[in-house]
Amino acid sequence: MDISQRLREFRISQKLTQEQFGAHIGYTIRTIQSWETGGHLPGSYAIASIAAQFNVSADYLLCLTNTPRPPAN
Repeated sequence: MDISQRLREFRISQKLTQEQFGAHIGYTIRTIQSWETGGHLPGSYAIASIAAQFNVSADYLLCLTNTPRPPAN
């Protein structure tokens, strides 16, 4: 799985349209579409915004782990 697929899968798991997802993190639907099709990849600020807004691990979004949330300390 690549980052584009992971972002799409994550958005769908949150039951959000591309437009709704973009609104949550401050990006346009065109940007979300571009990320999901692999036209462009999100930068570090976008990944950090998604991680913070949805309480998900940046490592998960970047396909470095398959665990969406880090274990509680």
